[in-house]
Amino acid sequence: MEEDLDNLLARRVVRWGLSVPAVFLLEICKPLAFVGSQMFLFWGPVAHLLVDPERYDRFVERMASRENWEKLIQRIEEMERKQD
Repeated sequence: MEEDLDNLLARRVVRWGLSVPAVFLLEICKPLAFVGSQMFLFWGPVAHLLVDPERYDRFVERMASRENWEKLIQRIEEMERKQD
């Protein structure tokens, strides 16, 4: 299931042509992964009104770990290479 979320995010980033800015931003923010996930938790009640709560909670859980950020970066780069 986590792999599906990585694929979904990476596919959208590549489709929109935002691979370079997304990877750059993810690399910069990786050290703040835990703090960022806490911010997402704080905004959770509002976000649950706008998006699927289950998917949002899975995203927040995944983004709490730096290793998961690195996996997402690698998936974006892999999809970008395949597209070229």
